[in-house]
Amino acid sequence: MSPRAAIGALRAAVPTQIMTELQRVLVVSYAFPPVGGAGVQRSVKLLKYLGDFGWVGDVLTVDNPSVPLRDDSLLCDVPPTAHVYRARTLEPSYATKEATWGEVTSPQATASPWRSLRGRALSVARRAAVPDPQVLWLPGAVLALRRVLRGPLRPAAVLLSAPPFSQFLLGPVVRQHPGVGLVYDYRDEWSTAR
Repeated sequence: MSPRAAIGALRAAVPTQIMTELQRVLVVSYAFPPVGGAGVQRSVKLLKYLGDFGWVGDVLTVDNPSVPLRDDSLLCDVPPTAHVYRARTLEPSYATKEATWGEVTSPQATASPWRSLRGRALSVARRAAVPDPQVLWLPGAVLALRRVLRGPLRPAAVLLSAPPFSQFLLGPVVRQHPGVGLVYDYRDEWSTAR
């Protein structure tokens, strides 16, 4: 979905009778500064240019992202009018995930009698994280989203931007609040191969 299409979807999601001059939209995106990488650009630029189309943008994102890249310079593109809400994730840090994976796949671990036990435990953990490991962000994100939807800066619409696709599980929370539009924004993944 292009940024113009996302704006059009936001307009379509909000009933005409409640449209005012400026509408508030909450963009929900795990990938948001200081997280770095390609997926971050879409959310940041969408938030940056919403004002040109009659929207005031806020964002709900992760407080302690489990990602390999950080890029604090992207924060300069966040408009000063945007409220940034952050929710903690239960995911282990990226360094911990990387170290655990390295430990299980190392040559020393292959020779260890515990290798199969650790490998099975890691395999079970990876399969339990459905649809993706960021599903562990949902408990904190649900609480934060409910606070925003009940607060004084209640948005007219919520845009759920994925991947990670587990964020789409927040849709039913939005639907519990009549009058709040909901837009699902699918970003292409370059590769899902690991």
